[in-house]
Amino acid sequence: MIKNGNIIQMVAADYGMCGLLRVCWPADVLKAHGCNNIFCSRTYMSSLPTQAVLVQRSLDKVFNASLKKEPSLKIADFDDMLFPLYGEYLPSYNNVKYRNDEKVCKEAMEDLCTFIDKITVSTEYLKQAILDNYNFDKVEVVPNYLPRFIFHYNRKPHITEDIKKPRIVYAGGGQHYNNTLKQTGDFSPSFVQFLHNIVDKCELIFVGELPFFMEDVKDKIQVHPWVNTLNYANFLYSLNADFILAPLKENVFNKCKSNLKYLESCAVGSVCFASDFEFSPYSMVDNDAKFTWTMNAKQLEYNFWNLCNKDVYNRILDKQYDYINEMWLENNINLHYKLFIDKEVNI
Repeated sequence: MIKNGNIIQMVAADYGMCGLLRVCWPADVLKAHGCNNIFCSRTYMSSLPTQAVLVQRSLDKVFNASLKKEPSLKIADFDDMLFPLYGEYLPSYNNVKYRNDEKVCKEAMEDLCTFIDKITVSTEYLKQAILDNYNFDKVEVVPNYLPRFIFHYNRKPHITEDIKKPRIVYAGGGQHYNNTLKQTGDFSPSFVQFLHNIVDKCELIFVGELPFFMEDVKDKIQVHPWVNTLNYANFLYSLNADFILAPLKENVFNKCKSNLKYLESCAVGSVCFASDFEFSPYSMVDNDAKFTWTMNAKQLEYNFWNLCNKDVYNRILDKQYDYINEMWLENNINLHYKLFIDKEVNI
């Protein structure tokens, strides 16, 4: 048990999915196991008598100056590439690029590495990248886990016939393409053509907004607005998708990403159709459900319709359910516990 004498602060960058997944939900599960001295918020309280402080996405030099004075264990958490790595920064199509200055983020990361006790990340690739680029070796991988109390649904039964008119959902954020600059981003030209080729043969659903490159067939597409993060899991499940799309372009930013979209697909019982490249976050996706940037539209169609075969679909869905059953937060909370107390306990 964590000592009750001092507080452990867990500071979320936001109350969106990343903040909840990396900070708030782990704090909830730790509390449920008796760690009553957890204090979770979006604000770092320097006046609190702390045993440890975990801060998400700490890339502000003014904030870091305050954190540097903290006498207790200091941990910084990064679940994305928010600083330059291997000579690359955020892709030009990523809208976040216009809210973060590359030079400022690089200097803040360099400053952080001079005083932080450890850094936690969501992937092995990001861990190695921080070591290679910032010469900081106190990095621990804490994968993204989904909370069972939010994302657990009854297992879908096997389908008994091939899927004739599949329901396909894309629920990625707008940072995967750029409507203002007219950049297709993580959607290759062939993948865009593939979507056009199948739009009359499926129910195609976009969440958040319609990408500019699908405007010409907008009357054939459903568009659903984003929902509150706490309602997102129920919303995604309610769409009853046969497939969830996870296209990515090969670049350093995407290699640093986690497999969150795959986890979501597994949890709600939708087969994930995902990009494949070296160090792709979707390496665990079944080979039949992977596609590459260089595939042409016909190859993509062939691969996709093969997934609609009932035997192939059922096999992959079973594999996904097996995977998510190993990735519940409640079953892996020891990784978070051990960040603060260097031992494993039966919780």
